[in-house]
Amino acid sequence: MNDNNVVAPKHYTVGGIEVIDIIEAKLTKEEFIGYLKGNIIKYTLRSSFKGNLVQDMEKADVYKNWLLQQVIEEDEEVDPKHEALLQRFADED
Repeated sequence: MNDNNVVAPKHYTVGGIEVIDIIEAKLTKEEFIGYLKGNIIKYTLRSSFKGNLVQDMEKADVYKNWLLQQVIEEDEEVDPKHEALLQRFADED
């Protein structure tokens, strides 16, 4: 994995602030979780059409990990409404 192009591309950190951090700060927790879910879907669905399948799937994994962090941080006991989501991602690994 090329971390620079997947986790922190230079164009995402112009000005020394990660874009994801700004987005998280401006959205509610629920909105941010929806944003993360949307990006997982986006990178997964278009990965076959952009010419770099591995990179887009790695990006989807980055968003998946951020989503899992949000859900886990919410409380140590997983909310039942998130259980199916977590199980689905666990099955994909």
